[in-house]
Amino acid sequence: MRQERRQERRRLWQEGCGLRQKGGQERRRVQQERCQGRQQGRREKGRGLQQERRLLQQKVNQAAPAAVLRGWGLGYRREMADWDVSAIPADFFEVAPENWLRRDRERLHELRAGGRAVHLHGVSLNLGGTSPVPVDFLRQVRHLMAELGTPHYSDHLAASGDAHQLYDLFPIPFTETEADRVADRIRAAQDVLGCRMAVENATWYTNVGGMGEAEFVARVLDRADCQMLLDVNNLAVNHKNHGGLTASEFVATVDPRRVSYVHVAGHEFDERFGLHIDTHSQPVEPPTAELARRLRREWGCPVLLEWDNDVPDLPTLKRELQWLASTTT
Repeated sequence: MRQERRQERRRLWQEGCGLRQKGGQERRRVQQERCQGRQQGRREKGRGLQQERRLLQQKVNQAAPAAVLRGWGLGYRREMADWDVSAIPADFFEVAPENWLRRDRERLHELRAGGRAVHLHGVSLNLGGTSPVPVDFLRQVRHLMAELGTPHYSDHLAASGDAHQLYDLFPIPFTETEADRVADRIRAAQDVLGCRMAVENATWYTNVGGMGEAEFVARVLDRADCQMLLDVNNLAVNHKNHGGLTASEFVATVDPRRVSYVHVAGHEFDERFGLHIDTHSQPVEPPTAELARRLRREWGCPVLLEWDNDVPDLPTLKRELQWLASTTT
C-alpha cells in the first residue's frame, strides 16, 4: 500500500514536471510569436515610411523645371502682394511656409507660372530648442514642397522658443555637445521630410561655448549630413559685433558641396546697444554684395536677396537686384 502511494506521488510529480515543461514551452512560443509580430510590425512600418519617402521624391523629381535653383532670387513678402509678378526681375522666389500652410496658395502658383521656382525657408522649426521635433508641421511642409515642386526647405541654426512660438531667433551655445544634439534634431526632421534640408548660419549677439562658429557649423553639417543656406550678411554682422573670422575667412572653411544657395541682405547699427542688427531693412553693403558675386561666379551658387522690413517699392527692389547681378559672369 505504501509503495503504491509512493508510485502515485512519483507519477503525479512527473506529470507536474511535464505540465510545467509544456507550459514553459507554450510561454516561449507565445513570446516568440509576440516578438516576431513586433518585428514584423516594425518592418512593415519601416517599409511604409520608405515607400512614403519614395513617393514624395517621385513627386519632387516630376516637378516642373521651376524647381531648378539658378541665378538671383528674392524673398517674397506680403507687401509685394499687389505687385505685377512678371515685373519682378528674380529668377526664383523664397517664402516662409508658416505663412502659407493654412491659406490660399494661388499667389504661390502665380509666382511659379512664369517658370520660376518657389522655395521654402522657415522660421519656426526651433532646431536649437528642446521641445519635440514638430512632426505634424514637417508633414505639412513636405506636402507643400511636393505641391510647389521644390526639394528645398531650410530653417535657421538657432532656437525660436519651446513653450511658445516666438518667431525670433536665439543663439545655440557653440559646444560639441550642442552641435551633436542639434544634428540629431536635424536628422529627425529629415526623416519626416524624406529628404535633406538646409540650415542657415544665424546672427548672434551673445554666446557661450569654447568652439568657434565655423567649427560649430561644420560639425553640425557633418553629423546631420544636411545642406547649408549660407547667409553672408549674417557673417558680416557677426564679425562686426564680435570680431573673429571675416565673412570671406568663414566662407573659406565651408565645403561648397554643402551649400544650397546664398542669402544677402542689409543691416543697421543700433546705438542703444552698440551692435549691428540684422534688420533686413537696408540695401546690401558693397563688400557683402561682392562676396556673393564671387560665390556665384566661383561656386555657381544661386543668391537670394532678403528685404523683410521697410520693404521699398518695386522700382527700388528692381534696381537692387540689377545692381547685385551687374558684375556676375
